[in-house]
Amino acid sequence: MLIVFQKENDMNRDKQGLLLAAVLLALTACASAPAVQPLGQDTYQARASAGWHGAAAAGWSALYLRAQTHCEAQGRQALGLAETAGPSEGLALTFRCVPANSVR
Repeated sequence: MLIVFQKENDMNRDKQGLLLAAVLLALTACASAPAVQPLGQDTYQARASAGWHGAAAAGWSALYLRAQTHCEAQGRQALGLAETAGPSEGLALTFRCVPANSVR
């Protein structure tokens, strides 16, 4: 009986661990992959929340990476146009996708 009880207890811990991992993965995905919104012809904006004091550098890095990835999917290159930040709106990067190798 004791062995069966231990196995059931281990299974419950495994389920709890999987649930926790799924929740953390979902939260991380939201924070690390900001959405890209079209603003006009070849012009886009990516947004992210700074989240906590001192996280702006990581937020900007995530936004620039998202812009680069978005433009590379089109065979183009990202060109940053404007950065804006505020306590309630978070971070926003406006960028344009230009032909590859046109930005040096």
